[in-house]
Amino acid sequence: GGAFSSSGTSFITNSLFYENSATNVGGAIFNSRELSVANCTFVANKNTALAFSRSATDQYTIHSTNTFNSIFYNNIATNGRLKDADSDYSNDLSDKDFRRNIFQENTFGPTNLLAVNPYFQSLATGNFSIQSISLAYGYGNNAL
Repeated sequence: GGAFSSSGTSFITNSLFYENSATNVGGAIFNSRELSVANCTFVANKNTALAFSRSATDQYTIHSTNTFNSIFYNNIATNGRLKDADSDYSNDLSDKDFRRNIFQENTFGPTNLLAVNPYFQSLATGNFSIQSISLAYGYGNNAL
């Protein structure tokens, strides 16, 4: 990943991933094992903001990506991949749990918002706190 590569068990909370890039996938984060992300913001990352391994969980290794209450906005994809989150290859068998996020392209489930403006205070000046008119405002206050 451009900013972080997870090859074990990792937890990331309350973080901003802005203008990171990777040569292949995972402009901000590449997860090859077990990753949980909560209350994070991914903006303008190149080559898919969050990439995860396609491998299935087995008796020896967990392959899972969990993302909660996070915002994905203005990320860039290449090579036919999705902008926000995508597998490193086709035939994805990994475990995923995505709840109460804002995605630009893919929902990964019914509790995520798709293609909505998060209404940052000022995208131009890098103030990524959200305005009170944002659909994200208070959206992540529910128990997981």
